[in-house]
Amino acid sequence: MTDCIGAPAQKWLDRYLEGTLPENEAQAFESHYFDCPVCLGELQAVQAAQEQLRRHPIAIQQKARILSWPALVTAGSLAAALLIGFITLRAVHQEPSPVPPNSASAPSQPSSAPGQIAGQPARQSTAQPTVQLAQLADLNLPPFHASTLRGESSDSSYARGMTLYSAGNCTAAVKSLAHVDANSSDALAAQFYAGVCRMHLGNLDAAESTLRHVADAGDSPQEEAAWYYLAQIALSRSAAAPARQDLEKVVALHGDFERAASKQLGQIPRQTPR
Repeated sequence: MTDCIGAPAQKWLDRYLEGTLPENEAQAFESHYFDCPVCLGELQAVQAAQEQLRRHPIAIQQKARILSWPALVTAGSLAAALLIGFITLRAVHQEPSPVPPNSASAPSQPSSAPGQIAGQPARQSTAQPTVQLAQLADLNLPPFHASTLRGESSDSSYARGMTLYSAGNCTAAVKSLAHVDANSSDALAAQFYAGVCRMHLGNLDAAESTLRHVADAGDSPQEEAAWYYLAQIALSRSAAAPARQDLEKVVALHGDFERAASKQLGQIPRQTPR
């Protein structure tokens, strides 16, 4: 049992999630919440709320500027952000749809297509729509389950980095994950999550280099995901051939990303115009 009433969380939680807490204070907070269900509960509650807002972002326009959830959400402003989002969604759903002009008039009859005899049904087109490869790219952050925050990780930099990652703070997460010991059991995982963070931030060259290292390392829990996100980077660049090669490697591993990779393979044309 603990007699903690959440004072450490009240003191450190905001800056800890933002990645601005000094190293010694961050380590002290981690050492505390690993053994304190009260502070750990507050940490996980804020992480869960921030994750929901990250997945369903709410933009609020005020005098020609947009405030999105990263600017709004800290532990102290979380309730206000949720309230504003609720009111905004209510306003959007209650706004009546505009009535198109002449809506009461009878619909006009479609004209015959060239070469079509009037009165006969139109032929169904067999041409496939052009696929925009960049629109297929999935550059969203993969979820991370924070079970390792209970102390299973042997590297505090990794635990702190993944706390920041779960809060959607990729910039601070990359900095923390960079301090993970290369010989640690968490090294490949740290490189993978740093790589997808760089991808999410738009630094595709650095992301590709990091993820390629993880994928080429071979058998690891992150191998399949690394190939998948390498394919997403290739798709975002409209590079069909490398995207197809990486997706085929994902399918061959028969893991969690197999279904998504198979679907994308079916959407990539075999031949693309030069």
